[in-house]
Amino acid sequence: FNPCPYSDDTVKMIILTRENKKHDF
Repeated sequence: FNPCPYSDDTVKMIILTRENKKHDF
């Protein structure tokens, strides 16, 4: 059972988005 609803690719995209937001601020 995988508690994470996201696939690995989606998780990577989310992490990249968070990193980009950090750099924006």
